[in-house]
Amino acid sequence: MIDQSLKFDRTPSVLVEVAANYSQVFARVKPADICEGGILMRTPDTIPQTTEVSLRFVLPLSPQGVEINAGGVVAQEVPDVGMAIVFMNLREDQRQAIARFVDEVSKSPAPTLEIRP
Repeated sequence: MIDQSLKFDRTPSVLVEVAANYSQVFARVKPADICEGGILMRTPDTIPQTTEVSLRFVLPLSPQGVEINAGGVVAQEVPDVGMAIVFMNLREDQRQAIARFVDEVSKSPAPTLEIRP
């Protein structure tokens, strides 16, 4: 008999908003694509390289989420694939929150949801 169960990766992701001039991009980012230095956004909607941007997202940390509002610059743009953004002027408490989020997620096994027919 064929196993028809479905498995979904339930690793937490972060909804990131990036704005520049008249452009606005939203994307879900996996913990592996974020670090204290910047973020990799896998999205077909990109902003040109070297553009300064504003980023906004909330890290799902206990006891309540940590909101990050920061500046950045698009370091690399790959049209229809994504863009790498380097953080600029990130406060130390924001940098520590990002490091804590990445550390907590990397230490815990990725939860999965399994659905069987």
